[in-house]
Amino acid sequence: MAAGETVTETRGLVHFGANDGSVPVVIELSALLDQGAPLATVVGSGATGTALHMTADLESQARTLFTAGAGDSVVYGWNRLAGSGALDGRPVGVDMLGEVTYLNGSGPISGYITFSFADGSTIGVTMAGAAQASPGGADTAFTATLGVVGGTGRYLAAKGTGTFVGSRKAALGTAVSATFDLKIT
Repeated sequence: MAAGETVTETRGLVHFGANDGSVPVVIELSALLDQGAPLATVVGSGATGTALHMTADLESQARTLFTAGAGDSVVYGWNRLAGSGALDGRPVGVDMLGEVTYLNGSGPISGYITFSFADGSTIGVTMAGAAQASPGGADTAFTATLGVVGGTGRYLAAKGTGTFVGSRKAALGTAVSATFDLKIT
């Protein structure tokens, strides 16, 4: 981000920030919180709760993408991916609806993911992160934070956070190898 830019984060969004430059960064924060809510909640290795770790290969099921800009350098729209993974040896369906805005193959991603378990239970999560294309643009790496929206069955009262990392070895719309780590509370 450039000096003076702002970021608005909504309830349930998991935030990560890092200063990759050499100039010190000053962050001014204004927050609206529920009474008694903490300013921040630890996620990742410091979070507590039931850990769920899944990997899945996701295939594009449908997509609507548009291009803009010089040389069609901007691609925006959505992509629905689906696949299956396993948790404790049992199948887990993964359905991801992702929204993208790429400039030369890199940019923000957001959307929703539904995990469907063998017993009929589900967990729904929001996703917010970024895609980073390799030089040449063929390979893309994805990172995102996850926030649990809710669930059904044994996950009816689920809350929690997590991460998504993935990679794609070909053009937009091809298979994504994904890893999901959730902490359910």
